[in-house]
Amino acid sequence: MRIMLMGSALYRKQVALFINVVKSERLEYSQLPTISTRKNIFPPVLAAYIMKKDMLLEKNFRVSEHSLSYSLFLSEILSRISEGSILHGAELVEFISINIRGKEFAGISREDVIFDLSYGALQFLAFFGDDASRDLFRITMGLAKTSLENMRRDILLEHLQHFRVHAAVFLASESEKQEWSNLHLKANSILESWGDSPANLNVVTHCAHNLYIFCNGLPETDRAYDIIRRCREEYKQDKGNAEKLIEVLNKEVGWREASSIMRILWPDFNKPYYRHNLASVKEIALSVNIEEAKKWAVDNRFVSAGGIPYIRDRRDFEPNDWYLWFPGGYTIGNTSVLCKAKSVRVLFDYGCDN
Repeated sequence: MRIMLMGSALYRKQVALFINVVKSERLEYSQLPTISTRKNIFPPVLAAYIMKKDMLLEKNFRVSEHSLSYSLFLSEILSRISEGSILHGAELVEFISINIRGKEFAGISREDVIFDLSYGALQFLAFFGDDASRDLFRITMGLAKTSLENMRRDILLEHLQHFRVHAAVFLASESEKQEWSNLHLKANSILESWGDSPANLNVVTHCAHNLYIFCNGLPETDRAYDIIRRCREEYKQDKGNAEKLIEVLNKEVGWREASSIMRILWPDFNKPYYRHNLASVKEIALSVNIEEAKKWAVDNRFVSAGGIPYIRDRRDFEPNDWYLWFPGGYTIGNTSVLCKAKSVRVLFDYGCDN
């Protein structure tokens, strides 16, 4: 039976054990090392690659090439990416579309292949950890992103970004003796090295629980996600309770954290949630005063990543105050701020990105 306790260090041990055992023992498909979440067990792409490379498919009678056909297909795509045979997202989508038409891959969509491919690249990176596997992961992520953009799958782009946080948490996990604060810090350091914004604590907590990762100090429950799931189910049953549910989300989680989670769990409600809070803070600013509006925004975490309240009336900003802060991304970077100096807006880029 597959061991569910995960993390890159444990995964490397499982792969090393597999390499020794598979040469002399017959294994079931379910015994092959891979990455699991609470919802999915992903194809053992690295194990399939090793077995094919070492010509062990015929020797291992229980694990036939047919049972590994999808994993071998993913392995082939990664090899083509590594060799430079697939350079663009359009080429990746075309290759996938042509090769999943047969009965062998019935029920598997192009989107499924892209995400399974991402987990396959993560398996290579987690085990080898060398420049080649880092390049493979980076290029695969870029191809996955452009492929989904070409397919106009905006929601799945959010899921791909969410996968990157899972990948960082997986790579940051060392052992059950690791301190939670260390894992959180290490995961965000990995994200920043990829050019991504640091993930908030609730998202990292969810990823750790979802990947069966354990360490000292890990929160016992995936609380923020549980609250959002509960609110989503209540909303489906009675849409008239939207305002009440927003109050729960603001009080129990806060808009800043909740909205980042809702992009994945509840995307249809994310914009109405933002607009409701924007209307609330605007009403307070007009009917009471700016200071009360700022206080409401801070109390409900209706703020930017830099902690600045989302208030449309900018008259509360004095000259030389921080005006906006960009926490990261591929275009602006991790270390840029926009400052208001009298009537001038000045963008400072400190040039300290990794």
